[in-house]
Amino acid sequence: MREPSELQKQQYERFTEILNTGKQRYMEAKGTHKGYRAGLKGQDYLTDEERQEALSLVRQLFQVREKSDNLTATPLLKEGIEADS
Repeated sequence: MREPSELQKQQYERFTEILNTGKQRYMEAKGTHKGYRAGLKGQDYLTDEERQEALSLVRQLFQVREKSDNLTATPLLKEGIEADS
């Protein structure tokens, strides 16, 4: 596998920052981190905008594009999956 680019590192950092924000809000509301569900609407304590940004970042990081109702891997992701097999 290749090393992540600087952009990918920044995208991953922003993604984890968003999830940590939701987790912090959850902990402030519930008093514990148990039961926190990252990315699950209504349980992740993220705004719709934050959730959408996190989803967009994941798609960019893993080079996944949406096709109809299904997610499909781009050729680069397929290549990486096949190499790992």
